[in-house]
Amino acid sequence: MDIINNLINQIKGINRENIIDLVIAIIIIILFFMISNVISYAIIRIFKIKTKNKEKIKNNGFYKPIRNLIRITGIYVGIMILKLPAEYGQFIVKLYKIAIIICVANGFANIFNPKSKIFNKLQEKTKFNGDERVAGFISKILKVIIYFIAGYLVLLELGYNLGGLITGLGISSVVIALAAQDLAKNLLGGFTIIMDKPFKIGDWIEIGSYSGTVIDITFRSTKLKATDNEIVILQNSVVSESSLKNWGNLDKRRYSVTLSLPLETSQQTIEKIINKIRFSLKSFEDIIEDSLQVHFSIIAQTGLGIVIYFNTLKTDYTEYEYLKDKVNLELIKILESENVKLAYTGQNVYINNLDEEKKTKKA
Repeated sequence: MDIINNLINQIKGINRENIIDLVIAIIIIILFFMISNVISYAIIRIFKIKTKNKEKIKNNGFYKPIRNLIRITGIYVGIMILKLPAEYGQFIVKLYKIAIIICVANGFANIFNPKSKIFNKLQEKTKFNGDERVAGFISKILKVIIYFIAGYLVLLELGYNLGGLITGLGISSVVIALAAQDLAKNLLGGFTIIMDKPFKIGDWIEIGSYSGTVIDITFRSTKLKATDNEIVILQNSVVSESSLKNWGNLDKRRYSVTLSLPLETSQQTIEKIINKIRFSLKSFEDIIEDSLQVHFSIIAQTGLGIVIYFNTLKTDYTEYEYLKDKVNLELIKILESENVKLAYTGQNVYINNLDEEKKTKKA
C-alpha cells in the first residue's frame, strides 16, 4: 500500500520537467525500436562477412534475440530518464539484467537448432552426421541445459538462495535422489531408443497395451497418436524396458484367415469356392501373386476349414486395413454365390440333436 500511495503522490506532483522527461523517454524508446532491426543486422553482418544473403542473416539464431535486447535497452534507458525513486530504479535494473539473460539464452538455444548452420557443422565432426533423430535429441538436451542455467541465473538475480530454498521447503536428499534417478532412467532410455533405432517418427508401433503412430521422441518421453487420435505419452524408461512391435519397418504384411464351412458342405462346393477365391484374389494388384495360398486344410468337428493367406506390399496400417476390407467382402461375396454360410461353434451339435429327436419320434 505504501508503494501505491507513493506512486499516487508522485503522479499528483507531476510538473513541466517531468512531462518533458516523459516525452524524451517515449522518443528514445521509439528510436530504439526503429533502429533495432538495422543494428541487429549490422552486428550479425560483422560476424558473417561472407554472407550476402539478407534472409540468411535474418534467420541467424542471434538476430531476433539481439533485436529484442536493443528494444528492451531502449525501454530501460527511457525509464531511467524518468528519474524514478531509488527503490524503483533497483527493481528496473534487475528486470533489465533478467531480460539480458533470457535474450542470451534464446540466442544460444537457437544456435543448437537441428537445422542451424553451426549445429550442422557440429554433426559433420561427429559420427551422428545425417541422423535426424540423434540431432533432434541432442538439440533438445542442449536447450534444456541452456535454459536451466538461465533459470538458475534469473533466480540468483532475484536474490533466491537455491540451497536455502530447498532446505526451507523441507525437501529431503532422498526425494531429490529419487527424482534424479527417474530423470536419469528416462535420459538413458532416450539414448537407448536413439542409438538402437527400434523406431522412428512416423512408424506404427505397439508397446505393451498401447499402439499408435510415433509423433515425437524427446529426452524424457515418446508420444504416440492412436487410431482414435488420442495422444499417448510413454516415459522412455518404460519404452526401453517393454516388448515392442514396429510395423513401420515392414517391407510387406501377411494376411491370413480361415473360413470354417459347415460339415455337410459337398466336395464340389468346396472345390468351386477354392477355385473362385484363387481366381478372384489373383486379380488384386496389391497382393503378391506368388505368395497367395488357398487350401482345404482342416477337417474338424467344428467345420471344414479353408485356409487363405498372402503377402502384400501395403505396409501402411490404414492402407492395409482397406485392403483387408476389400478381400473380406470378396470372400463373403463368393460364399454367398455358392449359398454357403460360415459354420459357428455348436451348429453341428444342434443339428445332430434335432436328427436324434426325429428318429426317436419315428420309433
